[in-house]
Amino acid sequence: MPFVNDPTIANAEILLRRIPYPAEITLDPKAKLGIRPRSSAFDPNADGSPMSVQRLLILNQLGLHPIDVMLAEFPEWGIVSFAAELIRGFGKGVASDANDEDGQAHAIIEDLTNGQKRQVAKACDWLVLPAGFNPTHDAQR
Repeated sequence: MPFVNDPTIANAEILLRRIPYPAEITLDPKAKLGIRPRSSAFDPNADGSPMSVQRLLILNQLGLHPIDVMLAEFPEWGIVSFAAELIRGFGKGVASDANDEDGQAHAIIEDLTNGQKRQVAKACDWLVLPAGFNPTHDAQR
């Protein structure tokens, strides 16, 4: 079944992606904080379903904090943010996928090429740095 873009999600809407630490983090002196996600952090889910994100707008409307929703089971991980416009600029879609398991703010992103994943990894912003990140220690990795 082809991916169907959801036009009710505005281009300016901020999407959030949980980033596993340390597996999906790489040092990058060109990045604002010296680290960024690896491009593989934007792969589809392990079960083959499209990449999952949370919609910040919906979390805010529900009075939920991204840390509580996204990092409760993964307190050492981080969260990055990017606008839906970035994904749509690649000609890819974003769709709401609200459900009982993942919550009302859950959305999915059409599969990206490796080059597009690299661009997202470089363009996204950290909303929450990984709690376990230690610049002194990790710089030696």
